[in-house]
Amino acid sequence: MLPNQPLCLGAPRKRCGLALLRRREEPGAAARGVPAGCGLASMSRLGPFLVAPRLLRRSWVLPRRPSSVSIGTGPCAGLGAAAASLCSGPAAPSLAMEELLSRSVPPLPPYETREKAPPPAELRSAEFMRSYRALEAGPRRAELLARLARDFGVDHGQVAEFSAKVLQAREQQREPGALLQAEDRLRYYLSPRYRGLFQHLGRLEGGLRFLMELRGDLVEALAARHAEGPHVRGEFPQIKVFSSLSPIPGFTKWLIGLLTSQTKEQGRNELFTDAECQEISEITGDPAAEKLKRLLTNNEWMRSERLVKALHSPFMRLCAWYLYGEKHRGYALNPVANFHLQNGAVLWRINWMADTSPRGITASCGMMVNYRYFLEDTASNSAGYLGTKHIKASEQVLSLVSQFQQNSKL
Repeated sequence: MLPNQPLCLGAPRKRCGLALLRRREEPGAAARGVPAGCGLASMSRLGPFLVAPRLLRRSWVLPRRPSSVSIGTGPCAGLGAAAASLCSGPAAPSLAMEELLSRSVPPLPPYETREKAPPPAELRSAEFMRSYRALEAGPRRAELLARLARDFGVDHGQVAEFSAKVLQAREQQREPGALLQAEDRLRYYLSPRYRGLFQHLGRLEGGLRFLMELRGDLVEALAARHAEGPHVRGEFPQIKVFSSLSPIPGFTKWLIGLLTSQTKEQGRNELFTDAECQEISEITGDPAAEKLKRLLTNNEWMRSERLVKALHSPFMRLCAWYLYGEKHRGYALNPVANFHLQNGAVLWRINWMADTSPRGITASCGMMVNYRYFLEDTASNSAGYLGTKHIKASEQVLSLVSQFQQNSKL
């Protein structure tokens, strides 16, 4: 499997499903599949800007639209002329979609004036929301999302230009300030234009519900047009499993925090069994929690094969609990887990020593995790997680969670 790829907007995660829809719209473009056992190309890259809870910062009450722009009754009532033509039949939508998107998606301001750019007009974002809902679910909505991805995504010319400037700054060993500014410009132009639309939609009254609906449509569109499409199956007929191999950022930091609380009370042990504590103390020569805290901070524990073996079982069950049981507002605390679970994945398998690079050891004690996508269940899994906050997990993960609950007292 391939490690989880960084996504195009910045933080855990940022290249989006819309980009994949765009590829299918390009003439002559053949969607590339993922060989069996590789990271899921489409489902693992759904944009976090579609994660509505993160976008909703506040709600504004929309002013009533002037009656002069209302057209008729029914699902298209209240839409502008261009938007209403989306409902008029199969011949009219193309130009109407282009006009609607041009009006709704705010331009990406120049880097120098990005802080001073005015927000997009509320009525235009609201018009997009009403127009989208007026479309028949299925191909028409997928077409609109594909046009949005194709015509209002990342400016690849700007990205290429500023990527070259970053490399040039590195090669010339320029002062850190110049390199940081070049990197910041590159990061800025990696943001697609449609990001502004989704951010603003999240602030509108009813925007949270709309973004959840749109996100569900995107999951279904990707599953229908890519995972089950003839291009993927034709190019890689051996594909049977769709899964990611993902990092677990934050686990080591979380574990060190627990060990810190243990060391504040002499003799307190809530993480390890008595036998595990005794074995760790024999190897390190110090109380388990106190010594492990220091060893985890500088990764020195990896130098002892005996200690690595002794920590295998306790670290696996602690990691399972971190992914499955540690929550933030009811959802998974780990950002990568939360991302995949919202996309309908199953917390499938924790892998010991899957990433022994310095970064992997520092972030997650070398562990990585598989999130598996069962295409027929992704929509229901996603709805269940978003609605009831229930995490779908495999027997391996649930068994490790059960071991944690039996052997730990948190």
